[in-house]
Amino acid sequence: MAGEVRALAVLTAQATIEINQVIDGIDAETENAVEHIAVGQPALEQGVKILAKMVTPLVDLNIGAQESLASLEQLESAVNA
Repeated sequence: MAGEVRALAVLTAQATIEINQVIDGIDAETENAVEHIAVGQPALEQGVKILAKMVTPLVDLNIGAQESLASLEQLESAVNA
């Protein structure tokens, strides 16, 4: 009986070591992910700022293109009338 208890204790100790190794691995990967997010966040914020600056000129360009199209359609109607 004592031998079985010792064997069970050894198995429990081994399982505990393996569980701790898995937890340590998960912890390391989590830290790695957090570091990558921290590094990428400023670049993402800069990209958002650049895109925000591009929106107004693109909207203006779209409006100008629509106005030009409308003028061309009016000219076409006048020529074909």
